[in-house]
Amino acid sequence: MIESILQTFLFLATFDTILISVSIANYAISASYLGRETRLTRRRMEKRKQELDVRIKELQKKGLSIKDLEVETKKAKDDMNTLKNRLFFLSWIGAVLVPSLFFVVSLVISVLGINSDILFTDLGIA
Repeated sequence: MIESILQTFLFLATFDTILISVSIANYAISASYLGRETRLTRRRMEKRKQELDVRIKELQKKGLSIKDLEVETKKAKDDMNTLKNRLFFLSWIGAVLVPSLFFVVSLVISVLGINSDILFTDLGIA
């Protein structure tokens, strides 16, 4: 029984190492693309800020309406949040660490599922 659990954890460690190395290799290969896309996303954010400034100036010339100002700022905030989310998934954390965490969680759950009969019969649950 203990040997079976140890073999399963050895499988888990080997498989997790393989998946993490593949994830890091993919990130390294796509770093140039990610850099370009990050730069473009930051430009889009700056452009959106400039568009908001222009729109606010137009509203001030027409006579500042608080409701129009709130609508414009809400749209700008939504656009900025969308662009920030894109930047997160292009970062090292979003491209490597988050998938690695999901790999570990899925493997732990599968190991528990594989060894559930051994674990629960020794505890007297099943």
